[in-house]
Parts: sequence; C-alpha cells; structure tokens
Amino acid sequence: MVRLLVNGNSVEIAEPISLAHWLESKGYGIKTVAVELDGTIVGPEAYEAIILSDGMQIEVVSFVGGG
Repeated sequence: MVRLLVNGNSVEIAEPISLAHWLESKGYGIKTVAVELDGTIVGPEAYEAIILSDGMQIEVVSFVGGG
C-alpha cells in the first residue's frame, strides 16, 4: 500500500504507479492541471517518468475556463 498526501488529504493506492496514470485514473486532464510534488512544480513532460511512492505530497490545481 502506498500512502500519499493529495491536496492535504491522505490517499492510499494499491501499488506504485506513474503520476500520469494516477492523474488519469482520477479524471484529471494532464494538459489542464498544474502539479506540485514535494514542494516542486513539475511539468507534464515528467508525469509519466515520476513513480508515486510512499509519503509523497502532491498538490493538483485544475485550470477552469470562464468568462
């Protein structure tokens, strides 16, 4: 079991997976979010290479259109 802190909430996932896979499984559009991982902003080009592991802290911000 992998324990993460996501937007201030404790989250458990069954096994380590890529950040890209996790975002997609939660319904986030990879091109419409900004992600901070352990205090560092990461770009979408790195999402596939980042493997989520126990104790990571993730902040996800979605972009919303409006007018």
